[in-house]
Amino acid sequence: MIDKNRINAKMIFINERLSALRELASLDENEFKQDKRNIGSACYWLQTAVEAEFMDKEG
Repeated sequence: MIDKNRINAKMIFINERLSALRELASLDENEFKQDKRNIGSACYWLQTAVEAEFMDKEG
């Protein structure tokens, strides 16, 4: 059975990560590279957005 609440929660989660990625994408290349944390952050936000499809709080 489709759980609409679970799907909505995943969509919110993914949209939050995409918003964070958009912030990083708005930086110019030099500004992005000046802070090494930006690369790690971008990887994390992208990975967790993709993994959201496989998240299952019920087990």
